[in-house]
Amino acid sequence: MATSTKNAKKRPTTASSKRLLLSVIITDGAIAVAGIILIGVLWAFTSSQINSENLEIKINAKQQASKLTHRVKQKLHDMIKNIDQSLSIIQYLHHHQINFTDGDIISISSLKNSYDVQLAMINKYGILTTSTTAQTPTKIIDLSDRAHFKFQKLNYRLNELYISVPIFGRVSKQWVIQFTKPLFDANNNFDGVAVVSVNTNVFEKMHSNLEIPKDASLIVFGSLDKVVRGGYGDIAARTGSTIDDSNEYQNDNILQTKKSMNKWPLTILTAINLTDRQHAADAKHAQYNMLSIMATLLLLAGMLAIIKSRRHVDAKMIESAHVDSLTGLPNRKAFLKELEHRCGNGADGRDVVLHIIDLDRFKEINDSFGHPTGDAILKEVSSRLKTSLRDDEFAARLGGDEFVVLHYAYRHGEAVAFASRLCLELARPIKNGSLDLAVGGTVGVACFPSDADTSSELLARADLALYDAKSSARGSYSFFKPALFEKMKLRRDIIDGLPRAVGRGEFELYFQPIVDFTDMKITKFEALIRWNHSVRGIISPMEFIPIAEESNLITEIGNWVIRTACEHLANCPANVSIAVNCSAKQFQVEGFSKYVIETMEEYGIKPQQLIVEITESLLVMSDRWTIKNFSQFVNHGILLSIDDFGTGFSALRYLAKHEVNIIKIDRSFVREIKSEADANVSIIKMIINLAKSLNMKVVAEGIETLTQLELVRGLGCDYGQGYYFGKPAAALRSLVRANTYVNDRVDGTRAQNSAKEPLGSPIKGLA
Repeated sequence: MATSTKNAKKRPTTASSKRLLLSVIITDGAIAVAGIILIGVLWAFTSSQINSENLEIKINAKQQASKLTHRVKQKLHDMIKNIDQSLSIIQYLHHHQINFTDGDIISISSLKNSYDVQLAMINKYGILTTSTTAQTPTKIIDLSDRAHFKFQKLNYRLNELYISVPIFGRVSKQWVIQFTKPLFDANNNFDGVAVVSVNTNVFEKMHSNLEIPKDASLIVFGSLDKVVRGGYGDIAARTGSTIDDSNEYQNDNILQTKKSMNKWPLTILTAINLTDRQHAADAKHAQYNMLSIMATLLLLAGMLAIIKSRRHVDAKMIESAHVDSLTGLPNRKAFLKELEHRCGNGADGRDVVLHIIDLDRFKEINDSFGHPTGDAILKEVSSRLKTSLRDDEFAARLGGDEFVVLHYAYRHGEAVAFASRLCLELARPIKNGSLDLAVGGTVGVACFPSDADTSSELLARADLALYDAKSSARGSYSFFKPALFEKMKLRRDIIDGLPRAVGRGEFELYFQPIVDFTDMKITKFEALIRWNHSVRGIISPMEFIPIAEESNLITEIGNWVIRTACEHLANCPANVSIAVNCSAKQFQVEGFSKYVIETMEEYGIKPQQLIVEITESLLVMSDRWTIKNFSQFVNHGILLSIDDFGTGFSALRYLAKHEVNIIKIDRSFVREIKSEADANVSIIKMIINLAKSLNMKVVAEGIETLTQLELVRGLGCDYGQGYYFGKPAAALRSLVRANTYVNDRVDGTRAQNSAKEPLGSPIKGLA
């Protein structure tokens, strides 16, 4: 029994070893096969390259030969044409019995200046009468035996140009080719022959003006008699001999091309000897083969090295597959595995608590400062999570700016404390150069098995909780509750209905008064958008504006707000102005400022009547269209206001660089003030002093009590806005008539008796 137990214990090890050995054999075999394929591809490529270059040598030679033959044919054509014309002139003068001297003959012979030629005349008996070599022969020279004389005497009525084979001239004492035409008397009877003799070296002179490769040869021969008239190169020495042009210069090392004259029975043959070219190519191809041999040896060595280090590489790959490369935290794959493990194994009476973290201003900062800054933020957040975790707690990065944390909790209060600690840790500003970036994070929390039966349900419900937290207050946390299912249904309805809301006329603008503290008059209003959904009724902009930002519908909605605000302004006195919130995404659109300015001009709105409200983040954005749209607003005289000042990342050093007219102190600083001793009073005072130093006006938002009004006014604030002065209303003209003056000694009961601000509150991007 003992032996049997021992063997039983060894069996799994043996089976494991066999599986490992089989895996090694299969993987190593695959590597070897891949290596052999690569070597085969390498040699196939080398062979293909060599064949391609050999073919290219022949193609290039063929092109050179064809080009050369064409140029020689053109030159030869011009020479023969010139000769033919000169002979025709002699014919004409002789036929019409026009007397001309020897000098006239020489001057007529324009060939004398271009070629080594002799011009002569033979009478009808074959006796030489005139020659440019010896104008008047001293003795009788009988040329009646010449083939050209016999041809012309017999066929004089054809009046053809006759081109002889190379002959030895009896007068010139040189090898020449003779061109002849018949002479006619007054009765058009045969009366002799006019002759132009051209030295056979004319071809060499002709070729001296051409770019001829040193391995090329060229000859001109008769198309019918196959007798060589002359040429250039090795085969030119055969002048006067007969050739068999069909195969005499055709072999593996010689490439030839031929062209026949169209008018005269002559053919030009060009031959290029490829021997030297092929020798040079063979030397280069030997180098190719040597490189291929070396590459083959390197591939074989690489295969062995890969096989040797495979296990180590596999281990690294497994590790990297579960780790986020930027932050070093476990990635989504590792998180899902850990979540499944914790939910599947139970937790001894404890809840598995899942926190999903979404960084609040990451996209805003990443777009403004660039990806390196964004990466630095992600690394810093990861570092904070690592240092704050205990042994049984787990953190991972899901992707983008989303993180997760897992831990165990016996009581709900432990989970609450943990979520609160996460929010505080994320709320601490992150140092980036000279800037302190307030990124912040929102957390959604769900517990297993309290809120979910499976790991996938837990993840989905924590995501619902995150959505709830983001829609209520950034930088906070929210726990899952069944009521969130209704919120998710609302989100789906918003996503479905938002693209059609503008066309259906479901959006409305409400206007909230802005009081001038100088005289307590109201001539300014902030435009706040409402969505009157056909089924759900009024939907808060805090619900649909973030979705509009995500889906890029914000531009269409923003343009509707601009146009509608201008329509209202057109029906108001000229001293009334409206502040409109604009998204950073609108500024990134080409032609946004042009649309706004053209809409204002269409409705006759003055530049000072429209105030464009932006967020702090837009000041640091450096993309082309943001800068251009910003500049065009400034140049046109449209006022620019920074909304929710003090809640974003620090952009103080950018304020002086931009022509901003108004700063709006965020309502969160004002609504909590109960007395002058509150800490927020110092913050408000600092913002007001900063604005005054930069010659900017200041608006305090969120005024709800007389105490708040008196405090901000006493600190030097220029304008005030809030429920103390009135709730937003849709009828702007009625508001203008009813609120032209505010009694600054009211007892404040309006604000104290009013409810919290309704769904129409302004938010970033658009109100």
